[in-house]
Amino acid sequence: MAVCLKRPTRFLANLAVLLMTVLGSLSLTNAQEAPARKALTIEEIRKNRPWIPETTTLDSRGYLKDKVDYPFVPDPDVVGHWEVVDFVKEKSQFVPSKKGKFERQINLRGMWFVKDGTVGLKKRDHVWYPSRATWTKGFYQDRFVFIASKYEIMKSDGKTYLFCQKKLPGYTTRYEKPGYFVLQKVDGAAETPPWRSRTLEEIRKGRPWIPETTTLDKNGHLKDKMDYPFVPDPDVLGTWEVVDFVKEKKHFVPGKQSFRGPLDFLKGMKFDKNGVVSVKVRDSGWRKRPGKWTKGIVEASEYEIMKTDGEMYLFVQWKVGDYKIRYQKPPYYVLKKRNTKEAGAVDKTPKPATTEKQTFRSVRPVMSVKGFADARWKDLSGLDLSNRPSLPATLTFNEKTVWPNLLRMPEECHPRKIMTDAMNPGLGVRELHKLGITGKGVNVAIIDQPLYQNHPEFAGKIATYHDVGCGSRSSMHGPAVASLLVGTHCGTAPEARLYYVAAPSWTRDAAYQAKALDKILEWNKQLPKDNKIRVVSVSAAPSGPGSPFTKNNELWDVACDRAEAAGILVLDCTAHRGFVGSCYYDVAEPESVAKCQPGFPGIAGRSSSKKLLVPSSPRTTAEQYDKEEFSYQYCGRGGLSWSIPYCTGVLAMGWQLRPDLTASQMRASLSLSAFANAEGVKIIDPIQFISKVTSSPRE
Repeated sequence: MAVCLKRPTRFLANLAVLLMTVLGSLSLTNAQEAPARKALTIEEIRKNRPWIPETTTLDSRGYLKDKVDYPFVPDPDVVGHWEVVDFVKEKSQFVPSKKGKFERQINLRGMWFVKDGTVGLKKRDHVWYPSRATWTKGFYQDRFVFIASKYEIMKSDGKTYLFCQKKLPGYTTRYEKPGYFVLQKVDGAAETPPWRSRTLEEIRKGRPWIPETTTLDKNGHLKDKMDYPFVPDPDVLGTWEVVDFVKEKKHFVPGKQSFRGPLDFLKGMKFDKNGVVSVKVRDSGWRKRPGKWTKGIVEASEYEIMKTDGEMYLFVQWKVGDYKIRYQKPPYYVLKKRNTKEAGAVDKTPKPATTEKQTFRSVRPVMSVKGFADARWKDLSGLDLSNRPSLPATLTFNEKTVWPNLLRMPEECHPRKIMTDAMNPGLGVRELHKLGITGKGVNVAIIDQPLYQNHPEFAGKIATYHDVGCGSRSSMHGPAVASLLVGTHCGTAPEARLYYVAAPSWTRDAAYQAKALDKILEWNKQLPKDNKIRVVSVSAAPSGPGSPFTKNNELWDVACDRAEAAGILVLDCTAHRGFVGSCYYDVAEPESVAKCQPGFPGIAGRSSSKKLLVPSSPRTTAEQYDKEEFSYQYCGRGGLSWSIPYCTGVLAMGWQLRPDLTASQMRASLSLSAFANAEGVKIIDPIQFISKVTSSPRE
């Protein structure tokens, strides 16, 4: 698969154990599991352990957290290419003339310090990859796992050596003294690191499995073609269940599992006749994938069907990091076809819109389209967009939008990829998710328009749902905000528990929103003391200057005061109470906080320095109007409504790590950790926020 899924190897199991060890599994709601650790202070731990820096603190579970926000200070001596020559417990143990037996102890084979503060690593496969860590004079720091390893340069016999601390995993969890990688400077190495200069032709040598249609992105990662035209394949239709995982198709033996270990990740796949593919991961339900299938290809992975002993087997390439970054040959999931009756159940075509209220979802051809237009349910196939390369990414479109053929589309412009890329919250959020920082166990709430609760983005994540006057219908707004908060692919806090109250904003009567907030307060009273609802996301402005609500505005302010008195933080769009504003990503670098721009794309204007700006564009959100039809929409220009649930999710990640902090402390941490641009405008920085809340002193 191309995105979002991981392969089921021993490495994943080991990685999971490592992350749980390093971060204390980050399930802080179960802090009673380690009472002995919680009783220790950093001063007690530091006794007889002089290697623990004075700047190091403890996290909530009693694990070491190094200072990792050192400013960049150049060090010309460290810039360049270093090769590992030894690994020692003490620097004094290194003997330059005698190479140590380190190969089996460590995976690292080389480090490349780039003068801009980035680092490249070389592992046992002897291929250079960009590291997520950075360096500054004297330190190699990884802010995602809160590790800062000191390095020291020494010269001996005319050669230059680098001693760099290896801290994981014993240092953080058992407070052990870190050992040292010993690396030797490689003279005459190219100034440009390999991962920034290699060409696809060089990579493809000896790697025939890389398709001719594949390209490289700016980081040197493979980008497979994703926009193949749909070609039916009756043989693949239906439901398939995983039976094996093999390196080569020839290794598969029917009735015998070759993979050593449980097949506990991908469980099955469904293919329907419209090109939609769904997957079942672990013990969750079926989820539709954002990508499509066509004959021979599912998303960007090749598949092949074989018949053996009367049974149908499907071999699907598994393209994850090893393929995209290390260019390794992808292995195969092997799936067995279920019976025809069950398989046929997934081939049902969604019922067309027939009622008067559904006519807005009938696809209509258009004669022209402008930037930032709404192209949902629009047929653009008659247009020539080939000379408008920037247009598609500005539009609002969904999976029903009909696009021109490839000859009349801009080069390298793939709407499916645009939609998939915009599921990423950006600003380092997904890196935090990889570390287990997902809002797990934190109760959050939304007051918004109605939704069905079974969309794969948030199915099973809504703890309680209540309607204060909408009826049982869904809407555009409700599924969108829910997905931006707790969505599996789109959300900032995908493992938070969501309490949802549907309220009709179209009545312009704020009494409904006040009643909804009171309902949340009622739920909160019934929850345990250590498991309260912490924050409410309200993508509306029920009161204050400029409010579109014309009735009972004062009721909203009074309800907010009651919520604040109960310790709940309410995030809304009001001018007088709200503190969140909108900004938008640099599409080429969505992880860069510094490159976010205030306001909305295509609209000139200034943002107040009193607001905390949170990304709203471009974003992809869940879409659902019929109970059994799930889809997504992309917004080239989102609104403040999208910023509110994003910020709510970031707060949930913070409360996962520090449930002891109050609403006012969390709000202050958001502001203090924010990135400030040259005009003094503050932009949310999720990584720095997490660093800030975890380092906050405890009372």
